[in-house]
Amino acid sequence: MTVLELLEENPGPTYSLEILPSTVVPAALKPLWLAVTNHGGMECAAACGRYHDQYTVVPHVRASNPIPGFENVFVVRGEDVSKPYAAELVPQWLGSCIGVAGYPERHPDAKDDESDTKYLKAKVDAGADYIVTQMFYDNALFYKFVERCRAAGIEVPILPGLKMFEKGQREFGVKVPKIDDPVAWTRAQILDLRQRGFPHVQLFMLGDSRVVDVLREFP
Repeated sequence: MTVLELLEENPGPTYSLEILPSTVVPAALKPLWLAVTNHGGMECAAACGRYHDQYTVVPHVRASNPIPGFENVFVVRGEDVSKPYAAELVPQWLGSCIGVAGYPERHPDAKDDESDTKYLKAKVDAGADYIVTQMFYDNALFYKFVERCRAAGIEVPILPGLKMFEKGQREFGVKVPKIDDPVAWTRAQILDLRQRGFPHVQLFMLGDSRVVDVLREFP
């Protein structure tokens, strides 16, 4: 099934996971789909093949590491200097259900919110079916981002992406408040998002086993 079909058939509180190719997904977790990062092409393809019978898998794809044959893909900016923007790569994957990234605190290369929204809309206009955001730790930033997108005519689903804070992590241009209990903080974010009409979240699990603690007792 495509990501859009999964979201339509599962309107209640749900979650997906973004993992590394080497990540072992605990049996206790029941994600709606798995997004698999792609830094080496073949490793990503192997992980997708390993999990294909258990989950809907969504490989990250880029110009330098294409992975053909999947119903769902997540297009990320590649290293091809002739196509430096994800919007230029999206048309290669038409026919698949295509996800792209959005940035509540704007992409590090964007000069302002307006230009950032313009490039995101270009990805959607090129054929992207949904957006998963970069991590954020202040939900108000996400809600403002959604408002900007809707005002710009971006109508596809916008899914919040969350990552538990860990000391020493790369910040990726993201503002990080003082967080004493990352598990409790992330749970509070999820609850607030659900109350505000965003029942699905994508958790950037990568190799972080604390995701199990975040999702304990959550449907």
